[in-house]
Amino acid sequence: MENESKWYSNEYTEGDVNYSKADGIYNWCSTRGITMRGHCIYWEVQNNVQTWIQSLSYAPLPAASALRTAVENRMNSAVSHFKGKFVHWDVDNEMLHGSFYEDRLGESIYTWMFQAAQAIDPNCKLFVNDYSVVAGNETEAYKTQIQNLLDDGAPVQGIGAQCHMGTIDTFTVYSRLDSLAEMGLPIWCTEYDFAAADANARADGLERFYRTAFSHPAVEGILMWGFWENSHWRDNCYIVNADWSLNAAGLRYESLIDEWTTHDANTTDLSGDVNFRGFHGTYEIIITIPGSESQVRTIELEPGETPAEFTLTLDAPGNCNEVQFLGFGLDSDINGDCYVDFEDLDVIANHWLRADCGGIENCSDADFEPDNNVDFADFSIFSLQWSQCNDPLDPSCIANW
Repeated sequence: MENESKWYSNEYTEGDVNYSKADGIYNWCSTRGITMRGHCIYWEVQNNVQTWIQSLSYAPLPAASALRTAVENRMNSAVSHFKGKFVHWDVDNEMLHGSFYEDRLGESIYTWMFQAAQAIDPNCKLFVNDYSVVAGNETEAYKTQIQNLLDDGAPVQGIGAQCHMGTIDTFTVYSRLDSLAEMGLPIWCTEYDFAAADANARADGLERFYRTAFSHPAVEGILMWGFWENSHWRDNCYIVNADWSLNAAGLRYESLIDEWTTHDANTTDLSGDVNFRGFHGTYEIIITIPGSESQVRTIELEPGETPAEFTLTLDAPGNCNEVQFLGFGLDSDINGDCYVDFEDLDVIANHWLRADCGGIENCSDADFEPDNNVDFADFSIFSLQWSQCNDPLDPSCIANW
């Protein structure tokens, strides 16, 4: 969401708390598997603070004041309301470029904000978020601010870099990301856009930025701040035209996503193992079994120094074809119908003591031992499974799938 989980959207008038728009957006996205971030609990720039908040009395912490009460109420209300729904929260937006709460409640309010949010929703990662730290030259000031927060006990867990770009020098972008990465925290490019009147130039800028950020090991995500012509905060940044057609930038974006999506098809070896090399991310693995319906499994390929290993357990066989394909068939079920019966005995009888077994006559199915003879040794093995079955469609069978 751009604005709908901000304080001024949820409580524009004092006491009138309303999350209906935010909930509508969350519900729509949730049903479509779209992950949501929280933006933002507070906004430090005074021009973006509601008039009623600006009029409240205040005093530095730990003194009580009307402003402190309002700040605490906002924390308890918003973070509790979205608990378990947001994977991230931008806690106090743009602390490099505003100081509304710090000026009134003291610098320790920043640490309190992070600690209070973590106490309410410990599974949500807490971010700082600011501009001109990759698109501009305030990288070092940002790092100093983050380090001060960490030293003071604030649980800062991620770095948000807004990335509103006008020009893109890939070396500069990468070097600033490198510098931020020294903090040892994941980086998200939280508000990317690139302004260019010509859509082809916009496409070139998008590709340069995305390739640069995607290639950096500390960058875990890139979010656009608007994409549609009729709903963008900034001119000449959209990648989807007013009629919902893709312009050159939109086509370039789709091409990159396709390039960075791993498509592979392979066959397991006899042990059921298969290897592939792919990009980090969520994978849908479709397991196709001849003669039966496909089975789908999901894995998450995370960054790491060694190959990732996953064990995918198939559902129990649903029919006799699956029993045979998965190697669960009975040895004595020569004709592969999941029953050891007279039909299999007939096969043994047809090959009984034939001199050409293992030669021109292939008797391997009945030669269980094997010694190129179908004889009493094989019949002895066969007799142990006589009358057994493992047909999953037959409830009387001995196999318990």
